Amino acid sequence: MREFFHGWRRKAGVVTLVMACVIFVVWMRSLFVVDRVIFSHQQSGHAILSMDGFCSWLSVTPFSDVMPPGWSLQPRWVPSPLTDNARRNYDIFNGNDNDVHWRWHWDRFNFGAVSSETIGTPPNGNYIRRHEIWQTPYWCPVLFLTALSAYLILWKPRKRG
Repeated sequence: MREFFHGWRRKAGVVTLVMACVIFVVWMRSLFVVDRVIFSHQQSGHAILSMDGFCSWLSVTPFSDVMPPGWSLQPRWVPSPLTDNARRNYDIFNGNDNDVHWRWHWDRFNFGAVSSETIGTPPNGNYIRRHEIWQTPYWCPVLFLTALSAYLILWKPRKRG
């Protein structure tokens, strides 16, 4: 067994396989739960969203000094059940006035980036903000890491001679 892990390739292959398994578990969780990690940096708010088989990066930049409600300087994790309302709220290609920067779409496999501007009204405050969302499906890194680990683990080193 020790001979199998001789060299760096097979060790790296096992590490990438473990990474693929961890991302796969997060992918399966995203089918039932919306996970958000929310934090602020300088004058903008950011969120990493995990839901419905996708991982998204949301950036909210206000055009005034007023940050939208719910954003704070302290990072926080906010899990909630995945509902149809959550799917509608975070559907970045829902046909509204979003400015789609780029998109690749096939069935439910969406890649892309969009931006939009919203105007907040009382009671949430008077503000204008710009949203930017980058989204990728979980199958992409899982497939890539699995293929890479298979190559690294199954690759036979050349005999030195």
